[in-house]
Amino acid sequence: MVQALPEYSKQIDRLSLHVEIAGKINNVIRELGLRELGQLEQDLVFGDAGTKDLNNFLRTKEDVTPENKLRLLMIYASIFPEKFEGDKGEKLIQLARLSPDDVSAVHNIRYLILPEGKKASGGFSLKFDGYKKKNAARKDRSDEEETWQLSRFYPIIVV
Repeated sequence: MVQALPEYSKQIDRLSLHVEIAGKINNVIRELGLRELGQLEQDLVFGDAGTKDLNNFLRTKEDVTPENKLRLLMIYASIFPEKFEGDKGEKLIQLARLSPDDVSAVHNIRYLILPEGKKASGGFSLKFDGYKKKNAARKDRSDEEETWQLSRFYPIIVV
């Protein structure tokens, strides 16, 4: 009797559509390796990962899109500009196999970082804290929330 109600069938249709869309999204995340990519990005930004982790990722994940490789190298160049000078930066770029335009974008990201001691004119500065004094505090998530670990992030606020 309940199944004959029009509202019930509409809700069942919506639920099945939702489950189908969520399944397709999960397949895309799995196929593109976005979980590992997102984790590496967060670890780079918070200082938990370095050159070795980035090298390992670029060597083992050859199917990563050029856009994702570019984003990783731009994050790395903005956080560790001193490590991008010389052979180390060139080796990373060669390992990522980026186009010449992408290489120039990675090199140009370093110009957004102001040298120590110089003040930005005006009230807004484009300085990305390239010389981090300490790692940012963040709350580790429990194993039961592993599925959604990268979708929501809770920074720890120190009072």
